[in-house]
Amino acid sequence: MKIQISGLVNLSAALVLSLGLLSCDPYPRSGMIIKTGPASFMKPLVGISTFVVMFDSLGRVGIEEYGTAYSFDDDVKDSLLYAMDPKVVFDLPAKLHSNEKVVNIEFPIETHKLRYRAYAKLKGGEIKFGELVIVNF
Repeated sequence: MKIQISGLVNLSAALVLSLGLLSCDPYPRSGMIIKTGPASFMKPLVGISTFVVMFDSLGRVGIEEYGTAYSFDDDVKDSLLYAMDPKVVFDLPAKLHSNEKVVNIEFPIETHKLRYRAYAKLKGGEIKFGELVIVNF
């Protein structure tokens, strides 16, 4: 009986230890929740007047830079935006909910699609993106 109880205790200890190790994440998630806000357009429809970035949570990792990446392209084969695409960097520190940046970006002639999405570059180099928005004009 002692052997069975001893074995059961060792098995329980091993199970608890292994579950603890599996739940330890050496690279914790930032916890930040970023969303792409609506853009405002100039009237008549000739360009962009504001971009909005929204944070539902600022997370546990500092934000080095945030803003909106955008691209004008009628041939939207690849819907992602990359570091080489133009971007608008917001000046003020990020705050919860709505962050707005006034811009004056004219639409290129003969282009009828705008792609944009919010981004945040975290301390440590990780980049988080909001959802992609495509506007036909």
